[in-house]
Amino acid sequence: MILITGGAGYIGSHCAINFLKSGHEIIIFDNLENGHIETIEILQKLGKVHFIKGDLKNLEDTENVFKTFEIDTVIHFA
Repeated sequence: MILITGGAGYIGSHCAINFLKSGHEIIIFDNLENGHIETIEILQKLGKVHFIKGDLKNLEDTENVFKTFEIDTVIHFA
C-alpha cells in the first residue's frame, strides 16, 4: 500500500490519481490545512483510498498510520 502525505493538496492529489489509475490502493494522510476533503471524495470514486486526517507534527497521529496499515511506499508532499 502507498502512503501519500499531503495527498489532499494539488500535487499530492495528482500523484494519487496516477497511482489509482494503475490499480494501487492508497492511504492519504493530511491535516487539510492546505488540502480539501472534496478532493478525497473525488479520489475515492477512482479507486481504493483510505483517508486519515492527522498532522505529521503529532507523533501519535503518525504512529497510528503505521500501526493501522501495512505500508510499502511513502511519498511525502506535506
